[in-house]
Amino acid sequence: MSEYPSPRPLETSTSRPSASSAPDRRALVPAFPELATPRLRLVELTTRDAEWYLAHFSRPEIVTGTGWPAPDDVDGAREEIERWVAGLFERREGLRWAMVPVEAPGSMVGTIGLFSWRDEPEPAAELGYDLAPEWWGRGLMAEAIEAVADFGFARMGLAYIEGMVLVG
Repeated sequence: MSEYPSPRPLETSTSRPSASSAPDRRALVPAFPELATPRLRLVELTTRDAEWYLAHFSRPEIVTGTGWPAPDDVDGAREEIERWVAGLFERREGLRWAMVPVEAPGSMVGTIGLFSWRDEPEPAAELGYDLAPEWWGRGLMAEAIEAVADFGFARMGLAYIEGMVLVG
């Protein structure tokens, strides 16, 4: 006998939930939340952070890990933040936090987020993250993942959080 419960079979339906049965995402997450762990603050990333975003997402390790090309310049970084960070939250399709270590309060060292928030067949989202290489191996991402997963299950009402690993 397995120590884990058997997964529930998915109910199949061709009809979408009515507007009244779908969760009100603005009620679930009315304002961008800040999260904290013993060693991290997870805060909102804004267009004011475009220079950091450009430098971070231009690092070869981050480009390889995310599978996305670096922004071309600061304006490109601002556009990406508007579309994939601020816009993601504004559309209530997910959230993406900047990671700030308690030991270095003025420094962002990575991002973590829940993306592709969906309601069917059950509420779910995808987890994505990146971390500057000099911060690897310290257990910070494990802390951040735990905080974000707790938020996803408790506040967003998610049944599943999925992850994808890029090889290469």
